[in-house]
Amino acid sequence: MEPNKEQHRTAWDCITTVIHAVSNFCVWISGIILVLIAALIFVEVFARYVLHNSITGVQEICELFIVVVLYFGLAYSTYTRSHVQIDVVINAFRPDIRMTTCGIMSFLCILFSVPAAIQVFRQGIVYLGNGKASSLLFIPHWPFYMAASFGLWLTSFEFFCDGVKWFGEARQWRKENKTPKEVDDT
Repeated sequence: MEPNKEQHRTAWDCITTVIHAVSNFCVWISGIILVLIAALIFVEVFARYVLHNSITGVQEICELFIVVVLYFGLAYSTYTRSHVQIDVVINAFRPDIRMTTCGIMSFLCILFSVPAAIQVFRQGIVYLGNGKASSLLFIPHWPFYMAASFGLWLTSFEFFCDGVKWFGEARQWRKENKTPKEVDDT
């Protein structure tokens, strides 16, 4: 009788499941916001050209919402490995070397995403304190900075999970494709 895999979940499996679930939720939020942006732009164009009356602040709202879409989508693209990468050089490597290199690159990306998340969070705190808001509708900027910081932190966690996954895949490939050691005749 084969044991149920669900009973033997490790802490790492639980952590990655939660991180991936949050990334999935964020991409759904991004999708809803994109539909909202498209609807706002459609209504604005209709109002401007058919009703000859423009709606105030649509561009401002769309600009702020696109920040959320961008930063929430980063984590999901890392999770699904659908981000842009240049494969010309790396595809020439043996699969385990390629996977190890991708793992190293994932960890290097953390060196950029974590400081960015910290800096964006700090800027959000500054804007919360001084009340910085948009010029037309006076929409506060700090929630969008916090959303961007959250997206960057989530992306950092996804890069970490992806790096660990790459190293695990490289290890598994080496284990499955291990060649017998050559016999030394000396």
